[in-house]
Amino acid sequence: MTLRFNAASQTLVPFGPRNLGGQSGCTMVLPTWDQTLGAPFHVHCVIAAGALSSNGERWIDADPRFLFPVRALRAVFRGKFCEALAQAGSTGALPLAEGPPALGSPEGFAQLRDQLYATAWVVYAQAPCAGPAHVLDYCDRQQRIE
Repeated sequence: MTLRFNAASQTLVPFGPRNLGGQSGCTMVLPTWDQTLGAPFHVHCVIAAGALSSNGERWIDADPRFLFPVRALRAVFRGKFCEALAQAGSTGALPLAEGPPALGSPEGFAQLRDQLYATAWVVYAQAPCAGPAHVLDYCDRQQRIE
């Protein structure tokens, strides 16, 4: 879980200065389970549609068409996650409650790393909300559906 949050944070933080010219803000949420009540293997990130200037005196609006390039986010996140996974595996800091014993070996981790890099990773991004009222309205609709 920490590995996912760290990889997401290490991915998003540099995109603010690089793409917006300032520090971006983000809230991350780990769902407690997925749609089939299994373990979640994703993190939800709500990102401000802009950035605070480096001197902290003004807000920099993002391009209304997109915030960050999704393909770049996907590549950077995969790299950060796989790097952290390999480091945790090599130091024994990655507890494996279940799984093949081969994962505990350097060869097992090399195979896992190769599989992770060969897999198409998904970064889903949607258009920014129209403001706080839009978010509250969305939450009300979701509660009515449930």
